Order: sequence, then C-alpha cells, then structure tokens
Amino acid sequence: IDTLQLHHGMDVYFGHSQTQTLKALLAQGTCLRNIDLFSTSTGTQTTLTDAVGVNSLDYVRLRDIRVQGGATWNATNVLDDGNNTGFNMTPLATQTYYWIGGAGNWNDVSKWSLSSGGPVAGCLPTRVDHVVFDQLSFPGSNQTVTLNVAAEVVNMTWTAGVNASPNFSGGQTLIINGDL
Repeated sequence: IDTLQLHHGMDVYFGHSQTQTLKALLAQGTCLRNIDLFSTSTGTQTTLTDAVGVNSLDYVRLRDIRVQGGATWNATNVLDDGNNTGFNMTPLATQTYYWIGGAGNWNDVSKWSLSSGGPVAGCLPTRVDHVVFDQLSFPGSNQTVTLNVAAEVVNMTWTAGVNASPNFSGGQTLIINGDL
C-alpha cells in the first residue's frame, strides 16, 4: 500500500496474522468520531510495517495491531483496547464533563461542558472520563437526560445541588467503571 489515509468515523479491520506493508499511514480522527483500527480476530495481531518516515495517528481506537519497520509510529489520543505493540502511544486524556442546558440526549455535544455551567466542550465523554450532573445542569424542573446511545464512563456524580427533580432514562447500555 502506498499511502493509506483514514478519516474520522472509519472502522478499519486488517486480516489477523497478516502483514500489510505501507509507505505511509495517516489516520486523523476527532474527539467525536474516532478511527477504529482492529485485527479481524480478537486476540490475534495483524502487522503493519513501514521502512521509513513517520506515521501519525490521532483520536484512534486500537486493538490487536503490531507496527514495525524503521518508521516511527506515533499514536495520540488513543483508546487502547489491548494487544497493541510498537507504537509511541499517548492515551486519551481523562476529562470531567458537566451536563449543561437541561433536557436532552446523551450524544448531543451541546449538552456537555468541561466546567459547571460553562461553554460547550464540543466532545462527548468516553470510557476514560468522569461525568457530573450538578446545580447548573437543569434550569427547570422534571427535565430528562435520555441515554439514546450506548455509553461508558469512569464515574458518574449527581451532586446534592441537583434540586430540579431531573429524570434519567433511555433504553441503551451505560457502563460505569468506577463509582456512581
């Protein structure tokens, strides 16, 4: 493969136990739409090799990928699903997201801020993040947060200041890896 350029939102599966030789890999995801790079068989690596140069990946989720060759493999803002080798890997930084603006869907980016009552963050919380619902989350009574997509977070906090009788509903899965 000469140059493989991947864009945000793509899911790419490489054949397990296979080797792909590249001249360059460019993978630029975003905080809203990662690029997923996986082997086709969980637990069995696929190999990407490049002899020279620098391969830059940003906002990627990796599983079962081995990189090798003389090239440099830099991956930033990574969600590491395991069994990855050879990368200079910088994990996605943990953030605290605050719900803002009252009723809405979980995947509405206009409902999340990096400060209580603050401006829109422009991103959604991930499995490495904390979420907080506080006194500035709900300007009115009986407003509903709808879990309309599957979500995963580290911790979820409802502070004592939430006094507007909010509701939390939805038919999707929420995984909390830490405390509620």
